[in-house]
Amino acid sequence: MNNMKSFKKYLITFLTEFVIIFLGILVYKLVSVKFKEVQFTEYNLFRRSMSLLLPLIMCGLGVSVPRFISKNSARNSILSVGMFIVSIVMIFIGTIMYINKGYFSFLFFGSNKYSFYIPVLVLMILGAGYHAIVYGFLRGKFQYGWANIIQFINIGLAPVVSVYFSDSIYEVLKINTIIWLVTSILAFVFLIRKNKQFLTFIKMKHDLIRLFYYGLPRVPGDFALLLLISIPSFIVLHIYDDFILSGYVAFSTTLLNLVGASFGPIGLILLPETNKLIKKKEFEKLSHILKRVVKFSIIIAFTGVLIFYLFSNFFLDVLISDSTPLLIKTSRLMMSGGIGYAVFLNLRSVLDAYYFKPVNSYNMLKSLLLLMILVLIIKLLNLPFEYLMISYSVSMSFLGFITYIQVKKIIKF
Repeated sequence: MNNMKSFKKYLITFLTEFVIIFLGILVYKLVSVKFKEVQFTEYNLFRRSMSLLLPLIMCGLGVSVPRFISKNSARNSILSVGMFIVSIVMIFIGTIMYINKGYFSFLFFGSNKYSFYIPVLVLMILGAGYHAIVYGFLRGKFQYGWANIIQFINIGLAPVVSVYFSDSIYEVLKINTIIWLVTSILAFVFLIRKNKQFLTFIKMKHDLIRLFYYGLPRVPGDFALLLLISIPSFIVLHIYDDFILSGYVAFSTTLLNLVGASFGPIGLILLPETNKLIKKKEFEKLSHILKRVVKFSIIIAFTGVLIFYLFSNFFLDVLISDSTPLLIKTSRLMMSGGIGYAVFLNLRSVLDAYYFKPVNSYNMLKSLLLLMILVLIIKLLNLPFEYLMISYSVSMSFLGFITYIQVKKIIKF
């Protein structure tokens, strides 16, 4: 019976994420059909910018909230404290970004003429932060049904609705932001009422210390991972001074993220589950699960990357209205890092559950450092952008490898 429940939990989460991936692909198809190539690039760079900044306001809460609530299910105040932290940090960062709109516009889009995007970017990051807190709380409570519903609405449905009912990229992003904020705040209010949260100063202070002590050391690692994912498009924008190519690179990293999202459910469920199994000292059961996870990750990721490489022309023609040889080449090179990325995503939760210290952060920083060294060599030797894509794949593969080695050291499988 327990095995059946566990299978059902994974299956429903997988199906939800699969639908979200399909809708994510549909979004880019709609954007490429509905808008011009320049607007397509703007959309890609905006999403990369949002992903890059999100770890700064999350303060490691994406991991700490589900971890602590899964260990102490009665500590419902963690939800309110998490939302409070995100709000305060976003007010600080958002004010800096708004005052320096021109600078951040140049940094993210290569020109200060896009400064009108910055206020929307600030609010969208806030909406994404609220969603992550609510979603993490539900995961930690093992309420995967509700977690899947809010994930489907915000990450799957909202972007499609926004593109379909808009006539400009600015309007797309504005509608998407409103949906994220409204649904996340409503879910938060519902959960407060349902769980009867009563905040006191002592309880709030205790939760703040707890979440910060565990979460803050993980911020550099989260930021390093987002830099790994986002920085290639910005490097192309500023080193090669090619706006369209930077959009292609940003789109290719989005494709890699979609691959990662297909493995995401394993990592999402594995953190609270690993916590529970370690607490019960059921290491043999955990070892059995991890053995299956690693085999599944490598076989499926390798097969997916190979199929994409062989039929990339077909896939890209389906995904967007008009693929080019340059986009095909960029996507192929970027996707070669998918195997290491999949292994990392599926096993990182084990390290977060087992260690209080930020082991994953160290690994991500090492991988980012490797990428930066390779980028410096590329810059000094004035090498073409293809070498940047290869360097990216090498860094992602390195991240997956060291994560695998460290998990194997603590849990024999």
